[in-house]
Amino acid sequence: MEEGINTETEKIQKQEREYKIFLGKLVSGGIKFYLAGGVAVNVLMGQARSIVLHKDLDILLPLGEKEKVEALLSRKGYSFSEVSNNEEGSTFKILVNQGILLVDIGFLEEDNGSFFVEVTSGGKISRIEVGKEWFSDSPKSFSGIPVETFSPSGLIRCMIAYPRPLREKDITTMKSLRDRFFPGQSLENLKLGIFEKPNDTQA
Repeated sequence: MEEGINTETEKIQKQEREYKIFLGKLVSGGIKFYLAGGVAVNVLMGQARSIVLHKDLDILLPLGEKEKVEALLSRKGYSFSEVSNNEEGSTFKILVNQGILLVDIGFLEEDNGSFFVEVTSGGKISRIEVGKEWFSDSPKSFSGIPVETFSPSGLIRCMIAYPRPLREKDITTMKSLRDRFFPGQSLENLKLGIFEKPNDTQA
């Protein structure tokens, strides 16, 4: 049992090191990005270090940054290939030495003053409109790396807007964010996009 626990802990620590190095390369390369998904939840919940093993690292980049990111990572010694995933959308599979760092990248597009994210689910492409309130207004810290993230309400809005039924882990995440940032509010209100604490970008 002890050996299994140590193995899991070592995997989490290794993944955190890979994420830290990768995000550090983006920051030092001047790449604008927003952290989303499970890692963003951990950061917003005040967890300075990873405590669970994540399936992938979710980030959002401005449209047009793809070539810049590819060029930067190539110069930094990363080799990678783009993988199509019908459930999660467009995914970069970035090879890091002996290991594999899986990064799920979405692209933020501006259109007449509005912002959209293109996602793929079930083989269909959808555009989700996002607002400024979806993002935190100040950098957070992931393992000492300054990162921009979705806001708590932005993460919830993203799960609701994603073109697929809410999964059990989505409900669990919504409850955790609700309990921390919107205490006493019903999940039904959150699913309707009703947030009694509108200034959660300060979180």
